[in-house]
Amino acid sequence: MRDAAATARGAAAIVLMLPDSAAVEAVLDGDGLLRAAAPGTVVIDMGSSRQLNTRELAARAAPRDVRLVDAPVSGAVNGTR
Repeated sequence: MRDAAATARGAAAIVLMLPDSAAVEAVLDGDGLLRAAAPGTVVIDMGSSRQLNTRELAARAAPRDVRLVDAPVSGAVNGTR
């Protein structure tokens, strides 16, 4: 993905499958995906993120009316169970 912010513009839902919470945060904050996401967008994190980090990111997304959903597919980190 070359431009996360451009990808987010106009999307109703965005699916992330990244290796860990640091990568999710880098895409949401560092790459500008969260700033570019329209109100009402749902971001689905399907990676093995840590529950505490996901909650913190969800709290930062909420004022923008962006919902972050934790939906790991497999290999969940013990803290997310």
